[in-house]
Amino acid sequence: MLVNLSYLSLILYLIVGLLFFLLVFFFVLIERKILGLCQSRLGPNKVSFIGILQSLADFIKLLGKLNFLWGLTKGLGYRGLFYWFGVFYFFLAAAGFICIFIKSLSNSSLWGSFLCWVIVLSSLSGYGFILCGWGSISKYSLLGAMRASFSGISFEGCLMCIVIGAGLLISSYCSYFFNNKSAFGIISLLTLYILSVISVMCECNRSPFDFSESESDLVSGFNTDYYGASFAILFACEYAVMVFFSWFISFIFFNESVIFLTMFFHSFLLIFVRACFPRLRYDYFVSLFWKNLFVIYFLSLFVLL
Repeated sequence: MLVNLSYLSLILYLIVGLLFFLLVFFFVLIERKILGLCQSRLGPNKVSFIGILQSLADFIKLLGKLNFLWGLTKGLGYRGLFYWFGVFYFFLAAAGFICIFIKSLSNSSLWGSFLCWVIVLSSLSGYGFILCGWGSISKYSLLGAMRASFSGISFEGCLMCIVIGAGLLISSYCSYFFNNKSAFGIISLLTLYILSVISVMCECNRSPFDFSESESDLVSGFNTDYYGASFAILFACEYAVMVFFSWFISFIFFNESVIFLTMFFHSFLLIFVRACFPRLRYDYFVSLFWKNLFVIYFLSLFVLL
């Protein structure tokens, strides 16, 4: 009986994971539609009714361009290994975030240090950029990986401080206490909320902080050499992480009754920011975090405590 229950729970987790990636497909479609409206163009509208299946068609087309022997065909087998290791690293990171999302909804006692697990997984993203960039042949990929790993020191530090501050105010890092918070809300923590949104934009590699790609000066950044199935995996994982962090901000700062409504609000906010704001210069980005945001964070934390 226990074996059957374990198989049933595993099947349910797989179904939820597939539904999560299905949500990612439709989120990509919505982003392309909104960007089209903001730029006075139609956006995707050819595949099926008003382009609903456009993301699925693009994904199938990318999977049809197989490139599993990249390292052998290029004559750099050891770097091809790092190339693919970076792809699977991003895939495992996205899967880890999805597992945290599912476990937090079940209020499992295994996730007593829920916020700590989120920080651990998010802080490892820099290694994925390094592996993808160094495993590629293009110098643009290597420069994008170096830029992403260095910028991670800035925004990861800010995000870590915000999570630590949230845990101090709640007096716990457990997901149960965050689900049942009362006085802890957006009104009393407006400054930390704004800092969290900015840090999540950096974590999700979204404009105006998408320095690992930077199409204007690095072609496509760390994923310049990626195509076919490998690019599809990177693309899907990037948006899966974005959906997760949209939920994560809602989980910390808002009540459980409106958590999914605010999750979609944060997802649309990331899209509108990309459509409305240009990319920052890199030295301005570093100065913004180390000279402004960290100072604002510590001042606001002292006031709240």
